Order: sequence, then C-alpha cells, then structure tokens
Amino acid sequence: MKPNDKKKKYFADPSLGWVMGVAMLTFAFLGYLADEKWGRRPWGVIGGIVLGLVYCVYEFWKSIKKIDES
Repeated sequence: MKPNDKKKKYFADPSLGWVMGVAMLTFAFLGYLADEKWGRRPWGVIGGIVLGLVYCVYEFWKSIKKIDES
C-alpha cells in the first residue's frame, strides 16, 4: 500500500466529527428537556451527555471497523 493510499484510508469518513457533535448536542438537549419536565436538575443533562458519549464511541467504533475492513 502506498503512503498516500494509507492517508486516504484514514480520512475516509470526514463527517464523523459532525455526527459526534450533533449527537452530543442532541442528547444533552434531550436531557435538558427531561430536566425541565421532571425537575431533576442536573441529572437529565448529565444522563444525556453520558448517552451522547456512548453513541459517539459506537460511531467511532463503526468507522474504525469500516476502515480496517477496507
């Protein structure tokens, strides 16, 4: 494998950063809405952030798996 091919392989998914950012904001916002509805501040936001992190790790793992398969 040429060095340039290897670089292209690792930059195969440039949208991963956007996916992670949007996921974190979405889950944190959903946690905020849960806090507003049930009045359990700050646990909804904290739970949303944790769920967002879990989702981001999952998306990162999928991306790495796709790179390794190609």
